[in-house]
Amino acid sequence: MGLLVNGVWKTYDGKWASKDGIFRRSEARFRNHIGSDEFPAEAGRYHLYVCLACPWAHRTLIFRKLKGLESLIGVTAVHPHMLENGWEYKPEPEPLYGFHYHHQFYTKADPHYSGRVSVPMLWDKRRKTIVNNESAEIIRMFNSAFYPLTGNTDDYYPEPLRGEIDAVNGFVYDNVNNGVYKCGFATVQDAYEDAFDALFSALDTLELRLSSQRYLVGDHITEADWRLFTTLIRFDTVVTDPHYSGRVSVPMLWDKRRKTIVNNESAEIIRMFNSAFYPLTGNTDDYYPEPLRGEIDAVNGFVYDNVNNGVYKCGFATVQDAYEDAFDALFSALDTLELRLSSQRYLVGDHITEADWRLFTTLIRFDTVYYSHFKCNRNRICDMPNLWGYLRDLYQQPGIAETVNMEHIKQHYYYSHESINPTRIVPKGPDLNFTLPHHRTSSQETI
Repeated sequence: MGLLVNGVWKTYDGKWASKDGIFRRSEARFRNHIGSDEFPAEAGRYHLYVCLACPWAHRTLIFRKLKGLESLIGVTAVHPHMLENGWEYKPEPEPLYGFHYHHQFYTKADPHYSGRVSVPMLWDKRRKTIVNNESAEIIRMFNSAFYPLTGNTDDYYPEPLRGEIDAVNGFVYDNVNNGVYKCGFATVQDAYEDAFDALFSALDTLELRLSSQRYLVGDHITEADWRLFTTLIRFDTVVTDPHYSGRVSVPMLWDKRRKTIVNNESAEIIRMFNSAFYPLTGNTDDYYPEPLRGEIDAVNGFVYDNVNNGVYKCGFATVQDAYEDAFDALFSALDTLELRLSSQRYLVGDHITEADWRLFTTLIRFDTVYYSHFKCNRNRICDMPNLWGYLRDLYQQPGIAETVNMEHIKQHYYYSHESINPTRIVPKGPDLNFTLPHHRTSSQETI
């Protein structure tokens, strides 16, 4: 992350809070208005730049849609990753000037600009400058400035309600819209707790207000509702235990009614999926049958420690001895599984069980990712005939191939683990064909 200092992009430590630990949002610097003599309402003259993740930018997209401005005002979204160069346009540059970095617009508008580089940003293609980068003002312009061109008379800031809308907006902005950022970007405990208490006090107030009316200002949607909406729509994706400490993982099973996490342990989620929904689906396939549970559990324990988690022990080791211990345990386990599968089709006999699917998700990634990225390179799965045939057998089961997205897998591992792959170059290969005949049969001998 960074900012511009006298027109020069500077990276910084990534902390958004002030030195006292409190997050204070800086004021937008470009505050021109469409409808003035300098910036008249014209079709095709203006272009909106947004981030689809950003709630402030989301407001402007909503108003562009509500007011029928799609044909009048173009839109371009930045890439979702905001890294050392700030907002970027990739893999393709933005369409007007071929810029790769959003900050280039700011220095084109003002070569000596100093400050943060933000979205949304409304650009004037004729004057080649920023009209406005304050979302609250952009949505007001979208609400009314283009009416002569669209004929759209929907008014989300009606004159009789403006006083109440402004009051609600101020309350929601300070405590909710910006309040979540005050919580998230705080660097001292007191600042976090003050913002937290204000946020949930405000949500309680809004909950009570909405118990007796449909929208924030009566029974008609106004600007105030849309300004709150873009925060609420993002809220539950990251908030379930405000005091949670620990890693944030997937998979995660969410309860939409109770608005909380049911479970984030994959081993337990698949058990629930195996049997809990039978009364609703009638699907009697059982991948954890009672007579085989002891053997399945034993195989699962062996595979988890040495293979499923073993590849991570190799990849994330930071000392040679730890890496070599994990490496030896991993390939010893794969050799054991290779031998086991020489005399039976699946890990626990001749029927697919939970144990097979737990191993499959590691094997399907092995040659593409773990072999090189995690240095698990004694040999590939495709070099082990029983495991390779077994992997293809599972891949070819109905519906399984569509759950595998190898490009997504490669992008995640090679791009996310900067400490392992600092260049973030994602390899093009390997070229693996999981659809080749697997030649696996029940009670087989060798492949």
